Amino acid sequence: MIIGTVGANQRSAVDLNKLRPFFIENVVALGCFALVAMVCFLPSIKHVGFYLDDWIMLNTLSSGPQDFLELFKHYFSADPRVVKRPIEALHFEIMFKMFGVKPLGYHVFNLVMEILSAWLLFLCLVRVSGSRLISFIAAVFFLLYPSHNATHYWVVCSSVNLSMIFYLGSLLCDIEAVKRSLPWLHAVSGLLFLLGLLNYEVFLLLGLLNIAVVAFLKRRERAATFKAVLLCAASLGTAFLLDLLYLRLVVPFFSDAWMHHVTFDSSLMWSTIKAGVELNLPWVGFDFFLNQAGQQWNEGISSYSWAMLVAVSLALFGSMTYFWKQDAAAEEASHPVWYLAVGAMVVVASYVIFGLNDSYGPTFHSLVNRVNTGATIGIAFIFCSIALGLRSVIGAGRQSFLIVSTVLVVPITTLLMLADWALSKPYLLSWQLQAHIRSCIKNQHAVLKDAKSILLVNAPRYVNEAPVFDGVWDFQNVVRLTLDRSDIKGGVFSDRIEFAKDRILDAPAGVRLASYDIDGLFLIFSPEGNVVRVNDIHQLLNLVSSRGMQFEADKSLPERWRKQIEESAKLQSDSVIPSKSIRKTLE
Repeated sequence: MIIGTVGANQRSAVDLNKLRPFFIENVVALGCFALVAMVCFLPSIKHVGFYLDDWIMLNTLSSGPQDFLELFKHYFSADPRVVKRPIEALHFEIMFKMFGVKPLGYHVFNLVMEILSAWLLFLCLVRVSGSRLISFIAAVFFLLYPSHNATHYWVVCSSVNLSMIFYLGSLLCDIEAVKRSLPWLHAVSGLLFLLGLLNYEVFLLLGLLNIAVVAFLKRRERAATFKAVLLCAASLGTAFLLDLLYLRLVVPFFSDAWMHHVTFDSSLMWSTIKAGVELNLPWVGFDFFLNQAGQQWNEGISSYSWAMLVAVSLALFGSMTYFWKQDAAAEEASHPVWYLAVGAMVVVASYVIFGLNDSYGPTFHSLVNRVNTGATIGIAFIFCSIALGLRSVIGAGRQSFLIVSTVLVVPITTLLMLADWALSKPYLLSWQLQAHIRSCIKNQHAVLKDAKSILLVNAPRYVNEAPVFDGVWDFQNVVRLTLDRSDIKGGVFSDRIEFAKDRILDAPAGVRLASYDIDGLFLIFSPEGNVVRVNDIHQLLNLVSSRGMQFEADKSLPERWRKQIEESAKLQSDSVIPSKSIRKTLE
C-alpha cells in the first residue's frame, strides 16, 4: 500500500514537472500580449466611445425590460439585424448589463478578447510549428497589425473579435485532435465554429485552414490523413449546415431578418479578392503603416509614450529570449513554403464572403476595414514562413538567430504601434464632439420638452473614417437616450436632405429614411450647442444656409433646396419630391 502511494506521488510529481514549462511559457506569452495591447490601445480606449450602430444597440436595450430573458427576447425581435446572429445578441446584452451606457467597459472587454485571440493563435502556431519564438513573434504582429482599426474602437465590431475567439478555439481543437489522437475534439471544433457563425459569420471560409492544418500534421506524422481530414471537414460542414438551417427555418418564426443580398457575380468576386490581396501585399500595407506612423511622429511623441515603447521593447526581448531557450531544447521541423502557401490561401479565403455582396469592399480607410480582420491570420502564417526561412539559414540554436529576430521585431513592432496610435485619432476627436453635442442636448432639456424632432446642423458627419453623427440611425437614438423619450425624432442636416412645403425628408438617392414636420421641429447648431425652434420652411432654409454649410462640400445646396420648396408649393403636394441627389451618401 505504501509502495503504491509512493508510486502515485512520483507520477504526480512527473506530471507537474511536465506542466510547469507549459504554464510558465503561457504566462510569459499572455503577460507580454497584455502589456503590448495595453500600451498600444488602452490610452485610446479610455477616450473613445460609441459610434453609428452602437447607438441603435444601446437605445434598443435601454428601452427593453429589466429581466435578462425578457430583454434578450426584446432585443432579439426588435432589431432585424441581430435575429440571424443570436450569439451576438446575447453578447451585446451581457455587455449592456455589465456596463450600461458607459463606453469604457465595452472597450476594455473588447481589448481582453483581442489579447485572448493573440494567445489562442500563439497556441495554435506552437503546436503546428514547434517554435515558441516564431509563434510568439507572429502572434504579436497579429495583435498589432493596423489593417482593421474599426475592430478596436467600434463596439458593435467587438462581435468580430468574439467570432475570432470562437474560430481560433475551433482551429486549436482540430490541432489537438490530431496531436493527442482524440477524434472527439473535432466535434468540439465544429461546435465552436457554429457558435462563431451564429455570432458573426465573417470567418466562414477560414474552415479551409483547419482542414489544411489537419492534413499537414497527419502527413508530417506519416499517419493516415483521409480519416482525420474527413472528420474535420464533416464537423465544420455540419456547423455550416446547422447555421443555414437556422437562417432558413428558425429565423422566419421570430421576425424578418435583415439580410445582405447574395450575388454570385464573378467580376465582383474577382475585384473584391484582388483588392483584398493588394492591401495585404507588404509594399502596399507597410506603405500605409509608414504613412500613419509618420503622421504620429510629426505630431510628436510624449516622454511617457517613449517610456512605454521602451518597456514594450524590453518585454519583447525578454520574452523572445525565454522562448528561444525553450526552442533550443525542442526538436523542430521547418516547412516555410507550406506556411507561405497556407497564409496566402487564408488571405484570399477571408475576402471571398465579401465578394458575394458589393456593400463591403476591402479598404484601410473606413469602418468597413473590419473586413481585413480574417486576413491577419494569413499574415501571421506568412510571418511564420519568413521567420522559419531565416532560421533555416542562420540556425535555430544559434544566438545570432535571436539577435537578428530582435533587431527586426522591435522596430517593426514600434512602427505598428505608432500606426495604431495615429489611426485612433479620428475616433478620439469624434467622441469629443459627440460628447459635447450630447451635453448641449442634455442642458437644453427644458427647452426641448415640446420638441417632436431635432436636427443637428453644422457638424461634420465623419472625422476621416470615424463617424460623428451620420443620420437617423445614430443621432435619433442619441436624442432619445439623452432626453429619455421614445417619441422624439432626430436627424442630421446633410446633402441627403430634401425640402417640401411643410416638412423635410432624409432621402438619399430617392430612398426615404425619415421625414420631419416643421411643426415641433428644433435645430441644434454645432459647435455652439444653441437650440432654435423652427416656425416655417423658409426660416429653416435661411438658418441652414447662413449657419449650417461649413462642412458641406457642395455650397449650392441652399439653391437646390429653394427650388424644391418652390416646386412643392406649385404642386400643392409633398407626395412627389424631386430626386436630384448630389452624391451617394448612404453607406
